[in-house]
Amino acid sequence: MKTPHARTSISLLGSRRGRWIFAGLVSLALVSLILGRIEHPLVLALRAAAADVARPALELAARPLAGLDRMAEWFRGMTRLAAENARLREENARLARWRDTALVLERENNRLRTLLNAPRFSTLRVVTPRVIGVAGGPFVRSILINAGQVDGVRKDQAVVDELGLVGRVVEVGNHAARVLLVTDLNSRVPVRDVERDELAILRGRNDALLELAFLPPDTIPKVGDLLVTSGDGGIFPPDIPVGRIAAVEKDLVTVTPIALLDRLDFVQVLGRVADVVEPPDGVASP
Repeated sequence: MKTPHARTSISLLGSRRGRWIFAGLVSLALVSLILGRIEHPLVLALRAAAADVARPALELAARPLAGLDRMAEWFRGMTRLAAENARLREENARLARWRDTALVLERENNRLRTLLNAPRFSTLRVVTPRVIGVAGGPFVRSILINAGQVDGVRKDQAVVDELGLVGRVVEVGNHAARVLLVTDLNSRVPVRDVERDELAILRGRNDALLELAFLPPDTIPKVGDLLVTSGDGGIFPPDIPVGRIAAVEKDLVTVTPIALLDRLDFVQVLGRVADVVEPPDGVASP
């Protein structure tokens, strides 16, 4: 068993040895620092050896970091792709809206070009309104146009599209008018068979076809014959195409209208043959 005097000696010896070790390490560090500053070959060799020894450990430690970097880059890429996808969807929707608008404008442009190139009655006033309403049902066939008295529209004026007769004006307001279609049950149009030069009356049936009535005796119309307005009565100008004979039966002759009655967009309102009233102020004659 050691005495207190012996333990004190060992403690002093250990404390002295620690100070020497500490001093030696400090000296070694200073020497290494100095040699490293002057790039001594021994220090460079030791540094290279230490790098070789540490390389596998550093590479092993760097692998998780590289994986995290790749994962972060993947997330950034997915975020960019999601944003780009949303932008492309929005752009595609916008282009689709523009495409639909362009198709509508193209159709309107073609209809207007056709109307402008259609045969004109140079002695009659012409207004080109747009169809803004359609009244259809079992008892009526009519449309509403956005032109009225201020535009020179009057009752009983003929209305045509780019192909043929649509009907006649039956009600007129200041800025709108109602047009009775040729297919209405109350419609009566004096017509002439172009191929046979025969006169008759074309009347509506409230459906897609017309009916030829009051034919001269012994008249036998043929399928495909063209019917145009005769001009009788002074309401409809002459020679406006109205329809073609679709079927000839024993007591019934049906006619298909030439005008696009189910796809009306723009129409022309023609002045009556008997009209001699000058157009109102601000309405130019063609």
